[in-house]
Amino acid sequence: MSQTRRVRRDAARQQAQQRLRKMLAARRKKVVEGSGLRRWPSLLLQRRSLYFLGALALVLLIAFPLVTPPPTPPPVTENPTVEVPTPAPAPSKTLAPPVSDLLAQGKRYQADVVTSKGVIRVDLLPAEAPAVVNNFVYLARQNYYTGLPVYRAEQNRRVEMGSLNPDGTGGPGYTLPVEPGHRPLDVGLLATVPQADGATGAPFMITLTDLPDPGPGHTVFGRVSDGLDLARRLQPGDKIIAVSITETEAP
Repeated sequence: MSQTRRVRRDAARQQAQQRLRKMLAARRKKVVEGSGLRRWPSLLLQRRSLYFLGALALVLLIAFPLVTPPPTPPPVTENPTVEVPTPAPAPSKTLAPPVSDLLAQGKRYQADVVTSKGVIRVDLLPAEAPAVVNNFVYLARQNYYTGLPVYRAEQNRRVEMGSLNPDGTGGPGYTLPVEPGHRPLDVGLLATVPQADGATGAPFMITLTDLPDPGPGHTVFGRVSDGLDLARRLQPGDKIIAVSITETEAP
């Protein structure tokens, strides 16, 4: 091989090696740029900023929580003391018997029996039973009947009220002899209810139908003029709210 050809071959080899080096260098540069190695400083700065912001947010959440915690409940006493109010004593219903005649001649007497179901108006009959009417007017004016119970109600027969106790016992502290009556117990009448000894006290009844044989000791002393339908609705446990007496000139 001649000297000239050898020189050319070596030159060509060097050129080829230089081209290969340039290609490898260019490829290495692309790889480095694609992997972001040159951006590492900026990325590190961004991460430090994110860490700082996260720490700041955590501090703010601890100092100022978004949800307000519920208030602490008061301590519970194992055996609390309950104060039970002492009920007021019931007013006394013991009265002395009437000592005088409260009924005036030439007067008309009406009674409004105010119950928990409504008002029952009664025309009293002093001409037929003066002692019983006088006693009823006396007890009403003394507010004796206020708050007393309806203690007996027979459907479509009669309703009884005016005793101190729900069983029909108890009275004003006195009794009167039975005043004979001659009126039969028709519907819508006010009549006495005899006590255990047969005497007359405070309880009375309203007839809801004709009672041909009610038994002894019943004296009619009034007639219902308004509210008989309310009397039919009364049940044991209902109350007399008040009994008021109206005195007017007789027609």
